[in-house]
Amino acid sequence: MRKLVVALVSLLLALPGAGRAEGEFDDFLKPAPRTAPESGLSLGVRAGYGIPMGSASGAAGQALSSYFARSVPLQIEAGWRFSPKLYAGAYFQYALASIASQFNSQFCGSGVSCSGNDLRFGADVIYTFLPRATIAPWVGVGTGYEIMNLTGSQGSQRVELRLKGFEFAHAMAGADYRLWPNVRIGLFAALTLAQFATLETPFDEDGNFGPTRTVNLPKALHEWLQLGLRSMVDF
Repeated sequence: MRKLVVALVSLLLALPGAGRAEGEFDDFLKPAPRTAPESGLSLGVRAGYGIPMGSASGAAGQALSSYFARSVPLQIEAGWRFSPKLYAGAYFQYALASIASQFNSQFCGSGVSCSGNDLRFGADVIYTFLPRATIAPWVGVGTGYEIMNLTGSQGSQRVELRLKGFEFAHAMAGADYRLWPNVRIGLFAALTLAQFATLETPFDEDGNFGPTRTVNLPKALHEWLQLGLRSMVDF
């Protein structure tokens, strides 16, 4: 009986299909394809186009669009995925802003060069629908703080105006395309709701130049509508 068993085993090992069977077991034991982690750190960047709306202050003729015609926001963000669907994190945004023609004609003539930027930073929460799908829609909300800077330069002279205030809320929506298991990219839209509370200016009430002073502004709401591209890396 022992001789018969040895003979059968030798015959099986000598068959042409024996190597294929072994290879099939090797394929079965290979690790599964890599997928995105269920939770962990996420880092992201955004770039877009900003449209100003609303009023910079409650004074007459103080529309935000009278200061800025448009902006190009650049944002970095970092946060934690508590699950494939839920993310919470912080962001910092720097927006290059084009001076509006109205402001430019009033304050930036006769060799005066004007520039502007808008800073936003805060926290937000994002919920992703169908996170394992190739294209995953998401929505988010958040809050933060905003600082708008306007600078005029002429030779060695430099004048700065700075408006500050809370961003009460912002709402976002978009869709991510999973480029790789841990890399997502997609389009987004965001709308902010904020109010500037103070103005830092070197001019007194009569328009005379002097030490920088802080002025409380009449209450008024303004908004930014932002459209652009967002990319996230999951760790």
